[in-house]
Amino acid sequence: MQPAEKENVAYYKEQLSSIKQMFSMTTKHLQEVQDELKEKNNNISQSVAYAQKIQSQMLPSFTPKVFQETYGFVKQRDLIGGDFIYYSTSQDKVIFGLMDCTGHGVPGALLSMMGYNFINDIIHSKHILEPAALLKELDRKFHHYFSHHADEKVMRDGMDGVICTFDQKTKILHYSMAGRPLWFKQNGVWEKHRPDRNSIGGAFNASFVEHQLDCNHPTEVFVFSDGLSDQFGGENDKKFLTKRILQHLKKYDSLNVQGKAEKLNQTIEEWMGDNNQTDDIAYLLTKI
Repeated sequence: MQPAEKENVAYYKEQLSSIKQMFSMTTKHLQEVQDELKEKNNNISQSVAYAQKIQSQMLPSFTPKVFQETYGFVKQRDLIGGDFIYYSTSQDKVIFGLMDCTGHGVPGALLSMMGYNFINDIIHSKHILEPAALLKELDRKFHHYFSHHADEKVMRDGMDGVICTFDQKTKILHYSMAGRPLWFKQNGVWEKHRPDRNSIGGAFNASFVEHQLDCNHPTEVFVFSDGLSDQFGGENDKKFLTKRILQHLKKYDSLNVQGKAEKLNQTIEEWMGDNNQTDDIAYLLTKI
């Protein structure tokens, strides 16, 4: 082998050794990054799992003595989210409802915890039990919370939902709607009450209308978040829509509340199929 050839071989051996060393260092670095990401992912997963346990405590345990039957269902899209069911009592009144907060995941969960505590404060500290007045005060609290810093862009995060107050003495249901409907069944017929368009925490301070429903005869009340009707699925990958919800309630009208709810859970799961859950889903079915 000529000296020039030996020199070239030595050069290429040196380059190959350098490349091997570089690959070794890169592989080691990537493994360290992978281990770090895995650890962070585990920490996040554990935190979210614990947050889910905390948020699940918001799902109330209903008292059978108050209503004949009731069933509350919440399935967040990302383990934690912005839908929640509220239930409380004060004096001879039962206050209950369902709220759908802006967003899902961690932001939605933070808003839901904030909204839940705001409602508690309004009822038990301010003693506001009328649904329209309660929503008005809730709207005020959201506007106040997000307008502290005049030099920052004002956030318009809030919630839609329905709040009901049931008077156990008169058997009258008072309710007010913020962007979500209330359906009720009396005398075997389901009726849909379309919502007011005002939302909690919207661009303007909102006013809300209070409605009444005489429940001295058997009454079923159904409220739900838009995640139920907006879920994509079926053969043509379309939204579930409210018409299918109403068809379901009518189809299983002979079942009790829990039976209807369990069938609805099964129906929506079958509708989803292999699709991901579109949004947080919640509903509340109550027989008074």
